[in-house]
Amino acid sequence: MKSLKIFQIDYIKYSLLMFAGIVLIFISAKLVGLEHAGELRFLNIIVVAILSARMAKGFTKKKSEYDWLRGYFHIMIANCLAILYSIIGFVVYATFIDPSFVEYFSGWVLFGGATSVVMIAGSIAMEGAAGAIIVTLAVMNYYQYKKQPTEVTKNWQG
Repeated sequence: MKSLKIFQIDYIKYSLLMFAGIVLIFISAKLVGLEHAGELRFLNIIVVAILSARMAKGFTKKKSEYDWLRGYFHIMIANCLAILYSIIGFVVYATFIDPSFVEYFSGWVLFGGATSVVMIAGSIAMEGAAGAIIVTLAVMNYYQYKKQPTEVTKNWQG
């Protein structure tokens, strides 16, 4: 039961760190006038990947026996919490701080010209979930082969 409590704290800690990183990227982009450059969203994935890798590394150190599925779900929960925080942050920003920010999404193919805060929040949820799945799979597979090398990787190492 104690280890479960440790991992719950890790969910919150890493999800808040991911959210803080995403907010920092947005604020930095806003300060230099690039908040509308959609390409900068790639930096969000980098933040999530780095923190997911740190979480996986910590998970493999805490557990003497590597459990891929448990580690996958722990990281996915942290990623999903970060997505939830990001959606809440976007809704607050687009509703109360800068309502004109929604207009910059009107040219996106996904929305077909008509946009709303709810549609964009749904898009953030889908994009975040897809990124979280890909990043978590990549990170967990990396640590699986690092922790438990296969015959092929043993031969590569000499």
